[in-house]
Amino acid sequence: MLRLLTASAVAIYMLTFALAIPQTGGPDGRSVFRFDTFGDEQLWTDTLQMQHAIKNVSPATALSVGLKVDADALPPAVINAIMAGQVNLNDPAVTLQLLKLNAVVGVIGKVVGANDNLATIGITCALCHSTVDNSVTARASEDVSTVGPIST
Repeated sequence: MLRLLTASAVAIYMLTFALAIPQTGGPDGRSVFRFDTFGDEQLWTDTLQMQHAIKNVSPATALSVGLKVDADALPPAVINAIMAGQVNLNDPAVTLQLLKLNAVVGVIGKVVGANDNLATIGITCALCHSTVDNSVTARASEDVSTVGPIST
């Protein structure tokens, strides 16, 4: 009898939970995986002050240590400029622009103000659990091996 009551309670709970979740309009799993930091900016920004270090890191350095860029987040003009070798991947200001575009896979940076101040940094699941296909940099003149559409 206790098993039947427990099973009934679990079934009612699951049904209630399923009905309480909106079926449309909410974030999908992919966007949560890619963009939700679950509030960890508190650690990376307030405690570790990573925004001060990251503002001095070039894309070439970031890519060399394993960070990736989602080519789908880049405007076509930027992709063309990268492929033509017209983007200075040794300039830390380019890193801030990539963060502004939400193009750094797994890193969410809030860039604000006319001086492009990096206000906060957060990390998402995608940092460790995503890859890119290198389709942009395979044709680029500089050897930066991690720019392409994201795949999870």
